[in-house]
Amino acid sequence: MGSLPITFKDVSDLIRFAKEYLVENRLNSLDNDVKRCLTKNHKKEQLAPFPAILYCFSVLDLLGSLYGGHARRGSTVENTRIYMQKFMSTSGRKYEDWQISLLQKIFRHKLVHLSEPKAVFLYDNKIIGWRHDEEDIDGKHHLQIREVGEEELSADIFGRVIIKVDGEFVVSISKFKDEIIDSVKLDKNGYLAELEKNSPTSNKFVVAINQIFDPMIID
Repeated sequence: MGSLPITFKDVSDLIRFAKEYLVENRLNSLDNDVKRCLTKNHKKEQLAPFPAILYCFSVLDLLGSLYGGHARRGSTVENTRIYMQKFMSTSGRKYEDWQISLLQKIFRHKLVHLSEPKAVFLYDNKIIGWRHDEEDIDGKHHLQIREVGEEELSADIFGRVIIKVDGEFVVSISKFKDEIIDSVKLDKNGYLAELEKNSPTSNKFVVAINQIFDPMIID
């Protein structure tokens, strides 16, 4: 026995629901939780970057499912990639394909399946490391590959191996979080604006919402 479908009287009713569900619920939670993860503990000065970026990708997966009209298994990564191409920007520029690819390859896939990113990876015939930089206030290095000098090495693998790298992919998790929030809320180019003016997008939202909240759906 399934649940009754979630329906909306008109576009305005749908937008009210979307704002309550996405902005007031999910995005406010994302903003709060990531800030907590990245606030230094005055006793140990320890951050929690992995839970923070995992939650970022979890919310992106949700947004990709809503935009793609499919909240079941099998298309999450592709839906998220398409959403990021359409709505995500950094420093006034749309995310480029290589940035999306590296974000998903380094952080989403490895964190979900192996609990941490690989120390180094091969990209464009170069050995690339990674780091998150929460001091990069102006976003100068965010989502860029920073060149490293001859003396700079990747972190060693528990004293067993030290690998020299050609560069490192830098992410500011705080900025990444803000860019996810902006992707929904921007007046002209955000997801909510697209939802309000585009019938196919709103139809997909309704389909995905019903899949998400239907207790009979099996993942």
